[in-house]
Amino acid sequence: MKKAQIIPLFILGLLLPGQFIHARQTQNNRDATNNRSASSQYFIDEVGLQLAQNPSRVIDSIDPATYILGPNDIITVYAEGLLELTYRGLVVNYSGDVVIPSIGTVNLEKRSLNEAEQLLNKRFSENYKDLELKISLEQPKPVIAFLGGEIQQPGELTLTFGTRYSSILRYLQRIDTPLESPRTSSSITGLDLGRISRISENQDNLESGINEIETLSLEYDFRNIRVKHQDGTQTSIDLIHFFKTGDPKSNPIILTGDKIRISKRNAFTPLISISGAVLSPLEMPYRIDDTIASLLDMVDGTLESANQNHALIIRRIGEKNERLVVPREEYTSYELMANDRIILEYESEELVSASAWVYGLVKTPGNYPIVNGKTTIRDLLEASGGLSN
Repeated sequence: MKKAQIIPLFILGLLLPGQFIHARQTQNNRDATNNRSASSQYFIDEVGLQLAQNPSRVIDSIDPATYILGPNDIITVYAEGLLELTYRGLVVNYSGDVVIPSIGTVNLEKRSLNEAEQLLNKRFSENYKDLELKISLEQPKPVIAFLGGEIQQPGELTLTFGTRYSSILRYLQRIDTPLESPRTSSSITGLDLGRISRISENQDNLESGINEIETLSLEYDFRNIRVKHQDGTQTSIDLIHFFKTGDPKSNPIILTGDKIRISKRNAFTPLISISGAVLSPLEMPYRIDDTIASLLDMVDGTLESANQNHALIIRRIGEKNERLVVPREEYTSYELMANDRIILEYESEELVSASAWVYGLVKTPGNYPIVNGKTTIRDLLEASGGLSN
């Protein structure tokens, strides 16, 4: 009987260390979990995510040094170090504030992304040590601009960020399709340009844009679109140059606060033209910064048969026309004037593609090449086989 009593005690002694070890491991796992929870935070602003369901279509990357935060911007805050923090969908409210759970309210209005990052690093350092914080823009706020001048419906425009100046062509066409802008109501003109078909987005859309602007440019001066920015600076936009060359510098992004003025063409609008031995002769409104080189770029350059040494300018002075010869080396520097006519001469008249039609009682009616000012009727009769019987 004594042996029977000793055996359970022995078995119990064997079980106790195992239970102790299991309990200690469980406690260690719980402590590790608690440590991880204490060292990282992840927060999502549900309101911000709801607003982000209709994201803006941004074509260009945003410069954190120049982009200015304001109401309806949505940002993400990420920090790492001894503590990891991730706050997504933080909305800048109409007071210019963002509410961050761990530090409270911070005003970011009229600060660049870089300045906002510096401010948040300073605020976080008051509560956390050895923490490096970064912010990024998840969704930019809408752009509010004003379109005016000699147009039928001047007014405020609500645009998605990244909309370029070529988009106003759609507005001027007064298309019937409703134009909606995400997260915004209609503008005072009754039209929103949020879903505007931005013909400036890529080169594939340039052809449709050219067709539109060729029609509208008969009515409006798209080479001298005046823009006054929110900071008081002024610029002049040349959309004709953009559509002829595809240079995005001539088609910048519309910024919040831009006041855009478009003028109509009339009999007194100063003009300039380039013609002769060029690929695409052109007449259009004059710009004060026009050069022969920039105009040649807009007409796709010269023909192979063009005189490459100089350009001819016909300039009206009073009631007379003056003939000026500009050497090639001065194409970028020669000062052009309103109503100048630039002509690229042919290297030789024999290279000019000229022809004449011959009809009637000849053996071989048709179209025959001629030399301008030299080919005679007798030459054409001989070329067409002479008179028929």
